[in-house]
Amino acid sequence: MMKASMDSVAVAILSGGMSSRMGKPKTDLLVPNADGNVTFLERLCRNFSAFSYRYIAINATQDIQMPGFVSIVDKFEKIGPIGGIYSVLKESSTEAVFFIACDMPSFSMECAMRILEKWNKESPCFAVVNGHREPLVGIYTKNCIPLLEKLISEKKYKLGIFHEQMKSQVIDMSEFESDFTNINTMDDYEKMKEMER
Repeated sequence: MMKASMDSVAVAILSGGMSSRMGKPKTDLLVPNADGNVTFLERLCRNFSAFSYRYIAINATQDIQMPGFVSIVDKFEKIGPIGGIYSVLKESSTEAVFFIACDMPSFSMECAMRILEKWNKESPCFAVVNGHREPLVGIYTKNCIPLLEKLISEKKYKLGIFHEQMKSQVIDMSEFESDFTNINTMDDYEKMKEMER
């Protein structure tokens, strides 16, 4: 089941955000690893290298090349993650894509596999952790493209609107709370480094 999922569902890391609260690109922030410090993006790419199809969503100002991953430039500028999700779905070789936000460097393959196991294979899905929605962690399918296009044309960029209209599956992942640690500010970053020392 694990192999089938990784062959039929691609993985994509959303890396095109502006990092306005951080003040520097989150993709370049360093975290400890077994063989020295690696960037957020490098760690996530290593964690998800077992997927057969692998993508990184980037904005037009970025030049990111990671071995084994295809970089896809957002087709729309500065509209948030909905643009990256749409752009990857348009280019993906698979019908479904598992998306992960770049600012969740602790996200594990184990957590991803649990979501894949719980997914109903019909609706798009997203994770919820202790009642908090995590729409940047979930599975989106090519069936989502028409609604994404419609919402983008209407300038409705919030993923919450998409999920309400698409009647998405909600998957409770509270047992993996630490995987969803979101690094948005330098304070968040310093706390994470302390915890991982």
